[in-house]
Amino acid sequence: MFAVLGCCMAQATPIPSAYYSAVGAGSFYLYDITAETFLSHSNNFPATASTPDASCLMVVSSNGDGTYAIKYDNANYLKMGTYNNIYIWADGGDSDTKWIFTTVADAVNTYIVSTSEYADHFSTKTWYLISGNATDVEANAHQYALITAANYAEYVARQAAEAAFSKAVSQANTIKEQTSAYTDPGTAVETLEGAVSAAQTAVASAADAAAVNTQAAAVLAAVKTFIGAVNINSGQHLDLTCLIANASFDEGRDGWTSNPAINNVSHGVAEFFGKYAFDINQVLTDMPRGNYELTVEAFQWVSMGTNDEDYAYYKSGNYPVTANIYINGGATTIKNVMEASSPTAYGTVGVDDFKDEDGGHHPKNMATSARYFADEIYKNTVQAQVEGDLTFGFRGPAASHNNWTIFDDFRLYYYGTSAVDITLDEGSATFSVLSDYDAANVTLERTFNEGWNGIVLPFTTTVDNLKTKLGATEVKTFSSIAYDAESGTVTLNFADASDDLLAGVPCIVKIAAGSTTCSATFEAVPLKTDITEQVVTAAENARISYAFTGTYNKVTKSDMNLYFLSGDKLNHVSTEQSITMKPYRAWFKNRSTEEVEVKVALNLDDMATGVQSVCAEPVVAGDVYDLSGRSYGATTSSSKLPKGIYIRGGKKIVVK
Repeated sequence: MFAVLGCCMAQATPIPSAYYSAVGAGSFYLYDITAETFLSHSNNFPATASTPDASCLMVVSSNGDGTYAIKYDNANYLKMGTYNNIYIWADGGDSDTKWIFTTVADAVNTYIVSTSEYADHFSTKTWYLISGNATDVEANAHQYALITAANYAEYVARQAAEAAFSKAVSQANTIKEQTSAYTDPGTAVETLEGAVSAAQTAVASAADAAAVNTQAAAVLAAVKTFIGAVNINSGQHLDLTCLIANASFDEGRDGWTSNPAINNVSHGVAEFFGKYAFDINQVLTDMPRGNYELTVEAFQWVSMGTNDEDYAYYKSGNYPVTANIYINGGATTIKNVMEASSPTAYGTVGVDDFKDEDGGHHPKNMATSARYFADEIYKNTVQAQVEGDLTFGFRGPAASHNNWTIFDDFRLYYYGTSAVDITLDEGSATFSVLSDYDAANVTLERTFNEGWNGIVLPFTTTVDNLKTKLGATEVKTFSSIAYDAESGTVTLNFADASDDLLAGVPCIVKIAAGSTTCSATFEAVPLKTDITEQVVTAAENARISYAFTGTYNKVTKSDMNLYFLSGDKLNHVSTEQSITMKPYRAWFKNRSTEEVEVKVALNLDDMATGVQSVCAEPVVAGDVYDLSGRSYGATTSSSKLPKGIYIRGGKKIVVK
């Protein structure tokens, strides 16, 4: 019986002799030490493989005369030798097959395997179990070892454990060697080096994979102790990206927990496409207390129509991106693909790049996106103060449109426990500070209309300081409400704010000039994430009450009980519309338990005003809004709008 040998795949790492077994009765894998492969089967004849296949686990039994019978569980063939350059195979299923295991001198449980049983079929010579096209089969006979399934499993586990240990040592060196980021390390460096050295000694004599894993964990714990022990220089940080598994997706999806699985990984970038929700994350346990920053190259393309229509939709002021990067409980919305661009194309325009009407280029496929990402054109950032487990990742909720969400190059930085600067940007859809946070300086970036504006801030400051920073003439807080049953009017009363405005407590400020864009920096203020809702009850009727609250995140509300200030007007959300509120703004909510028809008015000493109904933030004359408050710009032709109901200039229009 003869056949042609299948292809040979090299074993990546030779299996040490500690895993070899002495010949005897039992079930074994036959490991070709010479070729560093396993003898397995392919169809009706054996072949070599880089790892054993469960179907080729062999049963070895003694014939009682110093020879052994070897059977595959499916009675395939064993390759014996060559005759006239043709490989010769013996039927491994025959019960009378007699294999001789000749011990190799000065080697542990290492054998040359041969048989003379089939000599008469071809010649009067002994046939050897070999791999390869040998002309002198005896001189080139391969050496073999018997390895049990349990020993092979331990070998694989040991390899994985040693790889994890090597990675932990590399992480320790990478972080320790960032000496420009820290000063006055004290004994932290010596302590870390001592822990690594002790672990290396222990691994050298470790009995099994579990013992190696214990030492890998010890090194990683020492790394985290080191991170928390050193003093980070002002404005500097430790780069902890080496703690992230597969941070740049060079190893496909490995290292990430993903629900559902990432659609695709190509050119070193990952993507989701569709309307469904997704979440991809990792957890770093027992991280030292301090300020962390996570960055990622990412964007989302919301498919509303053609490329040009998507760009026009973005330019109209809409920002329907839903995906975000996060650390623990909070997140920062990533960039719209139209938000950033390159002045030159990274690929073929119209194929790899989309060129917008203003001359900017945007990526259209994964290969081109990788090039934009390499130049950090779509960098996104979230900051947090963390102690303990740090869960970080990338997620998005279910959407009404097909979204292309693509990302790469996660980076994690540690700024120590000292205060850092924070920017509160109304253009960001979410509040990037996830826990109470000691900030060096906080910069508020938001717009104000002339007149009264609702505001809520995540830090405490004085009234005089707020006036100076914002250019406000007055600051008031919600003090009481009055209910006139005869006229059915509820009046919301305000009083001058006290010296300190507490974090999370909403107030109203009066801006004397026209609409302004403010960039105000407040020095050395601790941030608080909670917002205090101020609920006031009417003295005339305890079942009538109103609340004054706010948001640090962009929110959309469709609730007829909501009222908000814009300039000198108190606006009411109508039955058909919703309101989109940018961050760091405040609104009123009717929390009455008695259903009565009332009129709402403001009493601000110099102003007593009624309410007007609105659909969203103040409508620019000529601009068109849909019922979700999304702007389509100054569209003049209804034919350019999708079917639906819209508002233009405060009037409803219907497109059929």
